[in-house]
Amino acid sequence: MVFGKVNPTGKYWEMCEVGDRVRETRTVTVKDLFSYLGVTDDQNPLYLEENYAIQAGFEQAVVPAGLFVGWLTSLASMHLPGPGSMIKELRLSFPQALKLGEKVNLSLELTHKCEREKTVTLKASVTSLGKSIVEGEIDVFPPRPLRSLLDNAFENF
Repeated sequence: MVFGKVNPTGKYWEMCEVGDRVRETRTVTVKDLFSYLGVTDDQNPLYLEENYAIQAGFEQAVVPAGLFVGWLTSLASMHLPGPGSMIKELRLSFPQALKLGEKVNLSLELTHKCEREKTVTLKASVTSLGKSIVEGEIDVFPPRPLRSLLDNAFENF
């Protein structure tokens, strides 16, 4: 913990506008795959064993869908709305599998603001070579204004 340091914050609900968007291009690397598998302890042979994937009807081992979920939620928490955001709900589908080493385009677009809950809805998509890999929506609580660390410091005096 660092006292007195002001961390960056994302867009507050009031600052978010329908049409705001963020895009990022990434290549799925072996490092990404093993980082994901290590953190989740997912040992599905579909992600690691070529022969198994071929027997299961794929051309080769495929990238776990959860890796894309992580990248999309990271895009929301770091860029739109940004730091201080919290994911409320995910509604995602995964129409196609992706092979390791392929380039993907991740995209979030703000499509709705809910004043009652102070949330925003982001249209989420991941595409590769014109194919839809992930599509859906993410509901997010944008960051709230930070209170000063000293707000209640002298209440007992």
